[in-house]
Amino acid sequence: MNENNERIIETKGNLKNGQQFCPNCGATETYFDTSIGKLFCPYCEAIFEGEIVEESETGILEGTIIGSGAININEDFNNIVTVRCNGCGAEIMIDTNETTQKRCHWCRGILSINERIENGAVPDKILPFKITKEEAKKEIDKFVKSRTFFALPRFKKEYKLENVMGVYLPYMLVDVNANCDFEGVGEQQTRIYWVNDGKESRYDANVYKIKRLFNITIDDLTVETSKDKKTKDKTNNIINAIMPFDTENCIRFESRYLIGFTSEKRNINIDDLKRQIEIQIKDISRHSLNKNLKNYDRGIKWEKENVNVIGTRWMTAYLPVWIYSYYDRTRKQIHYIAVNGRTKELKGSVPINSLKLYIITGIIEILSIYLLNIIINFIELNLLSAFIAFFLLTPALILYEFIKRKYRNIEARHTFETETKTNTTIFINENTFITERRGMRNEKIKGQNNTRIDAEIINKDNNFIDRYINRMVDKLSNK
Repeated sequence: MNENNERIIETKGNLKNGQQFCPNCGATETYFDTSIGKLFCPYCEAIFEGEIVEESETGILEGTIIGSGAININEDFNNIVTVRCNGCGAEIMIDTNETTQKRCHWCRGILSINERIENGAVPDKILPFKITKEEAKKEIDKFVKSRTFFALPRFKKEYKLENVMGVYLPYMLVDVNANCDFEGVGEQQTRIYWVNDGKESRYDANVYKIKRLFNITIDDLTVETSKDKKTKDKTNNIINAIMPFDTENCIRFESRYLIGFTSEKRNINIDDLKRQIEIQIKDISRHSLNKNLKNYDRGIKWEKENVNVIGTRWMTAYLPVWIYSYYDRTRKQIHYIAVNGRTKELKGSVPINSLKLYIITGIIEILSIYLLNIIINFIELNLLSAFIAFFLLTPALILYEFIKRKYRNIEARHTFETETKTNTTIFINENTFITERRGMRNEKIKGQNNTRIDAEIINKDNNFIDRYINRMVDKLSNK
């Protein structure tokens, strides 16, 4: 990644002392009204919005641009800071480990630390809540009620909707301008046929040499910047899976948007994210080409993938999430149900009553074996009976896997490789016919990698039973 020509840009803008005054009467005690999604002045009833952070076009980015809220966090910085109230002049202490805003207990004005904090604790942008708490509670309740049968009894007893909280979580938004050079081979299927009395399939295909030279711009690649959200004792994939956010609507950070909500401080620096971002840039670049390569139905094997990053822009942002959390004391694991505070996208994890699930799947397995014994007594042991045995013995496994996915959403994640906004300009688009291959056994080209995601740790098991169960679970989940 290009680290030359690094420069820091100031993102506080024209906010006097970091505060957004009412443009009509000048009052400081304005607040964010979630019902209208805008700032509201209780004195003159003016409604207004925050400032947009002006940014240059992603396509002309060069070097590294860093927002003032994205600079490295100084761990030695004194977190207890003194802020002078712009309304009455009082000096108020704020512990920035706990909050980045507070009210003056004398004049009730909002104290802002936008100018005081020099260690990257205050973000460059904020995306205000759009979904109200009542809307979020309704979605969460609907989710939980559809998963009560196998839910942990203690969870059902302790479940309380009033514990839903609105939280601003810290993220890094990365814009990228890059040139890419990809070369490989692709195959187009021309024929499929069966041999050995229809028991085996064979494929014919045309083989092409593929070359793509292109420019890609990536807007607001979104990455979590809280170490707490990267630990394994919490169902953090749930938080990740409710993305993307409409980050194009972010406004300049102003502390009064935090009133009524909680927030987390960022504790990850840019240097800690660079390797992850590099991998994600390549993943996004690879997947962006697939729209241009649909004719290669047997897939593509990229042999060369060069990504030259010309410029990046790093901005920190607070993004809104409604969260219901539950601590499973038995397994010492925190379960989250999260609602995107802008789009209402929901993902959740409900602790499972494992004993109940084991008993029911066990009963199904016993009944399947009993039924199988009856059938075997009436038919000869041959290939047909083997298949019958297989399909009778797998329902319990399918149910078990289906419940785990439905209740825990273990595999849920943000599909950044396709959901991140990109714009691709192709300069060289070459497809050169090489040869025709006949009688191939594989459904896809050997070494296919055009759908690979390097940023994700994927445990692939090519066992037939696993693949069969996964397909069945997917079908049930989509119903």
